[in-house]
Amino acid sequence: MVYVRGNSVPHANVDVLKRLISARHELAQIMGYRSYVEYTVELNMASSPKVVKSFLLEMSKMVRTKSKEELNLLTKFKREKCGQSDGDLRPWDEAYYMAMMRSSVYEFSPSVVASYFSLSNCIEGLKVLVQSLFGATFHSIPLAPGESWDPKVLKLSLHHPEEGDLGYLYLDLYSRKGKYPGCAHFAIKGGSQDFSNRIPTSMPHELLIKIIIDDREEIHRPVDKQVFRRKNEGYVPSEVKDSYALAYVEMITVVAITLQTVAALVCNFSGSLNPSDLTLSHWEVQTLFHEFGHALHSLLSRTDYQHLSGTRTVLDLAEIPSNLFEYYAWDYRFLKTFARHYSTGEEIPQKVVESMIGARDMFAATDLQRQIFFALVDQTLFEEQPLPHGDISSVIAELKREHTCMEHVEGTHWEARFTHLLNYGGGYYSYLYAKCFAATIWKKLCQEDPLSLTTGFALRTKFLQHGGAREPVALLNDLVGDGIYRYRDGGIIPDISSLCDELKLIKE
Repeated sequence: MVYVRGNSVPHANVDVLKRLISARHELAQIMGYRSYVEYTVELNMASSPKVVKSFLLEMSKMVRTKSKEELNLLTKFKREKCGQSDGDLRPWDEAYYMAMMRSSVYEFSPSVVASYFSLSNCIEGLKVLVQSLFGATFHSIPLAPGESWDPKVLKLSLHHPEEGDLGYLYLDLYSRKGKYPGCAHFAIKGGSQDFSNRIPTSMPHELLIKIIIDDREEIHRPVDKQVFRRKNEGYVPSEVKDSYALAYVEMITVVAITLQTVAALVCNFSGSLNPSDLTLSHWEVQTLFHEFGHALHSLLSRTDYQHLSGTRTVLDLAEIPSNLFEYYAWDYRFLKTFARHYSTGEEIPQKVVESMIGARDMFAATDLQRQIFFALVDQTLFEEQPLPHGDISSVIAELKREHTCMEHVEGTHWEARFTHLLNYGGGYYSYLYAKCFAATIWKKLCQEDPLSLTTGFALRTKFLQHGGAREPVALLNDLVGDGIYRYRDGGIIPDISSLCDELKLIKE
């Protein structure tokens, strides 16, 4: 059967996954933890597997009723199309009939939608977004000889009229043989704080103090940079005198330079190598803006230390900007600024965007339930060993029966192709955390005026620029105020009410 075959290869990965689980469990125990998931989660907002599991179970219970209703509608639709009065929906039916029902009810055509999203238009959309929100502009700049790993890579400079260049972004967007297969953001170099108004580009990338004593110029590196938040001449803080045993200082000048962020946004769009002719599915557009959210987190970060810059923060906070910027891929007010038909130049009609949203929301509960199931699988596989139901397949089959409305098909091993178990072992729940947090931020801060400088200023100064240098709860409180999170069993979980309202999961 095609479904079984497609969900059970490569079979060799089943044993690889078993060995990965065993090795990670061994590592966790060496580090003094009972399980790998405990080791992974401890420093995150959730703080413990108990908190994560309680959050996921709460979400699973919340979504189950509507997911069941969606399944019943889909089953009825299948029977009508097949001319049957009975017959269940099988796992291999789900994607096929979902696509058919979306098209039937909302006149939704993926190919029509894609015609408005050429790659060149989408890159223009990224430029519109940074200009509208942050008053900054992207400029294409030439690559130095040997700088690029592929001739199709683009290099952009993010420039602010008052602050100068904020950082650099490489765009590696085309699929090619031997390339990393997914879509991802990579922080190549983190940004750090600028302590000066105008810094020569030849200055070394570190904070220096220039001290003149008896007409002799000496350079010292301070112990505590916080002393020099304000640059003054003719005044020397006592901390500096104490640090360097200076009896008298005529003048002090603090000099610093910003380590500018360098990031790469990597995708695998296939088709024409002409960006004006290459059109993206809306799922690809959403993915592009997801990864761009990560890139902005890096580019706009201004921390004292580069290892706390941008996405270098706790995992269940790092996914918030990416989930937040996905909203822009669905907002007509933004889409109409750049989405134009690749051949006619026609602006995307509002009716097309409404059909996109209607088709998305038709099975929103089912889609969310699937993500909850994935997160529960990830948590369970990396819990204390041995696994509660024996082998991996038995664990997954039991979780699917408990937390989805679809049956498990014996002989399938989809987990052998689920690469997030490798990249996010014990941390896949962070996508759901971020989805809830982003729903609240969008509702309270962005929804009314998503393209204003006021919105962008709040996002940048209260969240993005701090990277991992501030406590997550402080960032979230500053950004939207109370109510965005809750305390539970010593950890933090997101408030789910905004997401519930958005997906209409709770009936009034």
